[in-house]
Amino acid sequence: MYENIETIWSDVIGEAERELGVDCGRFKRAKFHVSDVVRSTQNIPVQNPDFMTLPGLEDKPWWNIEDFDPAMQGFLKRMEVLFGEYQAEFENNMGSVTFGEGAATFYYGANEGWKIFLFYGNEAEEVPGASKVFPKIAALLREMRDANYIAKSHFSVLKAGGSIPVHCGGVNHKLRLHYGLRIPDGDIAIKVGGDTRRWENGKVLLFDDTFPHEVWNNTPHDRYILHCRIQHPGLSADERRVSYALESKLSRALERNKS
Repeated sequence: MYENIETIWSDVIGEAERELGVDCGRFKRAKFHVSDVVRSTQNIPVQNPDFMTLPGLEDKPWWNIEDFDPAMQGFLKRMEVLFGEYQAEFENNMGSVTFGEGAATFYYGANEGWKIFLFYGNEAEEVPGASKVFPKIAALLREMRDANYIAKSHFSVLKAGGSIPVHCGGVNHKLRLHYGLRIPDGDIAIKVGGDTRRWENGKVLLFDDTFPHEVWNNTPHDRYILHCRIQHPGLSADERRVSYALESKLSRALERNKS
């Protein structure tokens, strides 16, 4: 599937530049790891993306709200301030939706203890129907998507007793946002780059998933969060905008190459 990835990527870059009129400079210098990736087995502060690295982006396991530009800070702070509204909408309506099949990682495949309900898919496309069930949460996510700050977004449930072993994400120009919606008491946490933290209801956790990370829920209750891929704050506005087109075009090109 990934044969000739550099050639495919160059074609994708050229097509995006012609269509959008934007210089994809940093993306032209991307380094792919598909032929040399070594899977992480230890939870240590060493970045190890399994697909692609963009140059010139700060790397650290954990991020703070203050690391982002004022507009993104505003969205993140609104999440925390309006938690009561978002949690009520979640609790009142979650019983009417079905969480999908076990979510997957590149390292391990599907995990039946970890399931999701999508708002935005892998190519940052809006999933029909979610906004009708969760209009307030969907409205916030749509604002963030329209401003080119988020990509794939979903509710995530980690079942009681569930865990996800050490693994790394694919690209360093996307970070992860976890927003606590229903967090049980007890032995439950996420460990990124050797640093363990707990989710909290109404609070955001921001981290780089290209560092080794793992999660566990050693409680008798399920854990629910809103999980979003977000743009790295080191990307310019044009880079954020073009990244969506590049990822969509690359996905389609790889599918064609596979067949």
